[in-house]
Amino acid sequence: MNLKVSILFLLLGANTIFAQTQEDVEDAIWKNSKKTVTIPEKWKDESAVILYKDINYSYHKFGKSVTYRYSIRKRIKLQDKNAVEEFSEFSFAKKFRARGGKRGKIFFGVKIVKPSGKTTVIDLEKHAVKVDGDYKLAIPDLEIGDVIDYYYYAKEPFVVQYSYAFPAVEKTLSEEYPIVNYNLILDTENDFYISFKSLNGAPKLKEIDLDKRAKRKYILKANNLEKSKYPRWFYPMREMQAFKMQVLFLRKREGLETVNVFAPKSSRELKDKVTSEDVLRMVSSWLKTIKYELPKNKKNKPKIKPKNLEDIAKNYNKAIDFQEVKLAAKAHIHSVEDNPYYAGYYFDGKMGIHKLPRRYDLFLSKIPYELLVTTAIYNGKIEDELLVDNMQLMIRTLTDPPLYIGLKNSTYEPFSYLSPSLEGTTVYVLSSSENNSVFDEIRKDKLPVSKYEDNETISTITINPSENLDGFNIKLNTKAKGHSKIDLQKWKIIPSDIAAAYPEKYKEHNFESYIQKYRYYTKNKKKRKIEEFKAYLKKYEKNYIEGLKSVMERGYDITIENYKPKVIKLAMETDLNDFFEYEESFSFKNKHIKKIGKNYLVAIGKFYGKQAEITDEYKKRDADIYFEYAEKITDKIIFNIPEGYTVSGIEKLNKNVDNTSGSFISKARIEGNQLIIDVNKSYKFHYYPKEKWDEIREFIDEANQFTNEKILLKKK
Repeated sequence: MNLKVSILFLLLGANTIFAQTQEDVEDAIWKNSKKTVTIPEKWKDESAVILYKDINYSYHKFGKSVTYRYSIRKRIKLQDKNAVEEFSEFSFAKKFRARGGKRGKIFFGVKIVKPSGKTTVIDLEKHAVKVDGDYKLAIPDLEIGDVIDYYYYAKEPFVVQYSYAFPAVEKTLSEEYPIVNYNLILDTENDFYISFKSLNGAPKLKEIDLDKRAKRKYILKANNLEKSKYPRWFYPMREMQAFKMQVLFLRKREGLETVNVFAPKSSRELKDKVTSEDVLRMVSSWLKTIKYELPKNKKNKPKIKPKNLEDIAKNYNKAIDFQEVKLAAKAHIHSVEDNPYYAGYYFDGKMGIHKLPRRYDLFLSKIPYELLVTTAIYNGKIEDELLVDNMQLMIRTLTDPPLYIGLKNSTYEPFSYLSPSLEGTTVYVLSSSENNSVFDEIRKDKLPVSKYEDNETISTITINPSENLDGFNIKLNTKAKGHSKIDLQKWKIIPSDIAAAYPEKYKEHNFESYIQKYRYYTKNKKKRKIEEFKAYLKKYEKNYIEGLKSVMERGYDITIENYKPKVIKLAMETDLNDFFEYEESFSFKNKHIKKIGKNYLVAIGKFYGKQAEITDEYKKRDADIYFEYAEKITDKIIFNIPEGYTVSGIEKLNKNVDNTSGSFISKARIEGNQLIIDVNKSYKFHYYPKEKWDEIREFIDEANQFTNEKILLKKK
């Protein structure tokens, strides 16, 4: 089956080609075709090799109009059958809706160069078929040894009155196939302010001398880029050659103090570094833009006792998100923005205090605090960050322990929560020199990291063989705290679970109560909306539970019957150390048990669930390792031995790997008519340098091997 190669039209750049027709574009792009490119010997066995990859971004103005062009061209040598199949089909569009409602133009072209040198430009009118508004193109007569040469070009004109920040661009240089020649060209002129940063050893962007005062052109060149490998637990923007770019159009230079992007002081310069002063200016500008004044920051020592901090915080976190309003918006039943519960409840803006509730003001007026400017670990180092959209603003109270208050990414995060994506990262700290809300001092600090004991999952799986010994009845009880709790609640909970846990609050904040407060609906329309939502919610929860069932089936490699999930204890508003508890029961047949004469072979290790497997391709690693967070996983497997049988082979279930990076320890024993296996696995840190990879593999491989272990039920 042909794999679809989609040309993703993100329209994040532009081309230097000033063309109006398909022929003009092809003449400009293909006229400088390189006749010969030597493929390095080391790549002779690769599926395909990109002979050259050219990317062009172009930003120009004319009067009130700004024209934004982007093009990408690849010339690829196909060296095996898989590559031929991969590039035998394309999807593309011809038009798109540009900013301001105008129509943008798209041109796409493909040509094939045979080993003999014969070149054929594919006739799109003849071979492309329109499907659901886009076009699909099947490439005829494609063979091993061919060179496929294709381009994508987009042109987007729109009107800008004063300023416009183009969507940020952040990309790695390498991709699925090795690249012989890589060229990125940036073409611009006066009034376009460019921030550009090469990362992780990528070549620098260099200016090309045009001898034109108002015009500028830059190029980034790279050669012999190895293909990308994306192993598990890997952040490309921290490890691979990459770049980040932000382009700002600004008609009046004086407006630089008010825009919410990091930009150079002159459009003649490139900005490749953000300073502490830049960050301080940005936050101050942003707070002024949204016309929001934070509570006065008292410097005196608070009278609040540390042990009462969390209790006080809970009093300011009384709103429970029952998810119903968001689901109604998702189903196009009722818009969130139209809901009185949300109106004026949050303020938005750059730097991401997006959705910081104003009700926190009273709380913050009681204790001293400081602002933190952060970026998630997967975005790279904050010292390399140029993009405001990658930054978040948080509040940290000057108490012991401190509270971290900011953007809630999940319904289940408590009032004070430090996301695992921020743990251990360097941040900018903004503070006040006086008792006011003006932040005029800035420094750097490092955020704390949770210990693996803080993020714990405790599971007990009880296995009852069926009467005919052709299947099993299972009960799985799971408890979790810390980040593990946040994740488990996020994936296991449905709206009715939250409603059952908080019945009194649910009466005030369910979808029906929201609609009844909405004054723009008639009585009959309100009734219709409520009935429509109830039907949708019932279907949604049924499908969601089916999804949970499917996840369990994949995890245990079975087909489940009688799946019943149940929340024992919900822990949304509580401290991270408070456990969430969940129970699932199900049964399955004809799996993980095999009759051998009078005895039965039981794949007991499969009841531990699927574990990470490190294949031969990734036995060696040259990149650092990033787990989401350090974690402790404690499991108890209880196997009820059928009457008339004994168990043999439990010695293989005893394993012990414990090193400085992590551990996998399992101990099996017989107690009465039960086989009990205690299994402990830990990831002791969330980040490891690549030199620790062999240690990590030790306990991960041992956990994976455990899933292959079997026991024998022997007839007495």
